[in-house]
Amino acid sequence: MYVCIYIYTHTHILPHLLPSQYSKMEIISSQVSANLPSELIFEIFVRLPVKSIAKFKCVSKPMYAFLSDLRFIKKHLSITVLKNPNLCLKLDFRLFLVNEGEGWRRARRLVVPFAYSLERMEISGSCNGLLCLSDHIRDEDIYLYNPSTGVYRLLPSPQFDIPTNENSCFTSLGFGYNPSDDDYKVVRCLYHYDKPFIDIDSYQCESHIYSLNTNRWKKIGGIPLHISSRSAVWLENDILVWKATRGIGRTKQVLIVSFGMDREEFLEIPQPDCIYPDNIHYDIGVLNGFFCMFYQARDDYCEIWMMMEFGKRDSWTRTFAIRRPEIVKDYYMYLRPLKMLTTGEILIEVGGQAIVVYSPKDGGFRGVNLHGAPNQFIVIPYVESFISPFTG
Repeated sequence: MYVCIYIYTHTHILPHLLPSQYSKMEIISSQVSANLPSELIFEIFVRLPVKSIAKFKCVSKPMYAFLSDLRFIKKHLSITVLKNPNLCLKLDFRLFLVNEGEGWRRARRLVVPFAYSLERMEISGSCNGLLCLSDHIRDEDIYLYNPSTGVYRLLPSPQFDIPTNENSCFTSLGFGYNPSDDDYKVVRCLYHYDKPFIDIDSYQCESHIYSLNTNRWKKIGGIPLHISSRSAVWLENDILVWKATRGIGRTKQVLIVSFGMDREEFLEIPQPDCIYPDNIHYDIGVLNGFFCMFYQARDDYCEIWMMMEFGKRDSWTRTFAIRRPEIVKDYYMYLRPLKMLTTGEILIEVGGQAIVVYSPKDGGFRGVNLHGAPNQFIVIPYVESFISPFTG
């Protein structure tokens, strides 16, 4: 009965299949129903959640082969990324998953097989259903993990020429997908300081990039700035972006650095032409596909600036000014926008203690009641997918 309802509600959106998929679909079609066209069966399956599809894999070998085909996996992903995201909450070495289909109401503990091998687990990126997890201390143990399927991979360790003493080193990671060569990549940046408390710009720096297609690291060009964030923001293309700094104390400058996975080049990104006090809090992110900067004082609005054309200074646009919601009692809790929803609302993390949904239309907020969530957490949006850390 469920399948019949699903068919009737989706017959108006049937894109064409690739010719090579018809032979497999004809086999599947004969097993499901002699009266259903193969392209309709394909459209049904690509819209099912991961757990449901995983059960269908057990039906037969042809069904398993079809649902494991890379073209099916990519089609399923292309539909899933258009939906509202699921959430992954982290506290120490524990992860909790929050399903959007349940209205983000319940956080369920995720058993991570390798969690205890990391002294302190860090979420160093989220991309197309894969999480990049690493050790907070030196990022030497790096895992790519799909929480929807449970499949994970420990990456080989990059060999650096400079010392990696944890007392004088800082490491940062970037994880994303490069569509031009259909490859998932990890960038690891290592800084070794000569005078960490006197001259922050006195350091040796080295960076490597890992390719999932080749399962190898290679050394890449130097970094012109001091990256200050542990993980990068992926811009849904070949760009990774970090917060960066130059100088220390009163001479400190807040900067932005990007890395293009195609050119393998680090560049400084111009910031909006706006003046804020030195003690303002700022963060970076992606909303609706655009790179954003978030500025907020302790008792003021959170201003969101969007870079409508990446890399172009004059394309910065002040898009939103979000007032502090009344449900937030602690004025020291900053707002961190996470994702723009399909409704046009914005999902926001509040000080690592709560999640709210903001409506730009009327300026209103509604809280997200997370049953089973820890009192403190770091939240990362992610999508369900069958993307495997063993598939480039």
